[in-house]
Amino acid sequence: MELILGVAEQDEQIHAVEMNGSRTNLNVPKDIVQDFDIVYLVTEMDSFINDTNWVNVFGKRMIVQTPKRM
Repeated sequence: MELILGVAEQDEQIHAVEMNGSRTNLNVPKDIVQDFDIVYLVTEMDSFINDTNWVNVFGKRMIVQTPKRM
């Protein structure tokens, strides 16, 4: 949580952070693919979409989904 909030605090383009995903909902049946999704609400998205290296601070990537870029 410290890292997630720290990234938001260090980037003036990030205005809010939201967490959702199946692991945040206690009413969802548990399974092995449950996860947390972190959402940054930003001023503009293009710089984050065009250069995804900003996520490297979170560790090794398993998957990157960029629907706007696809």
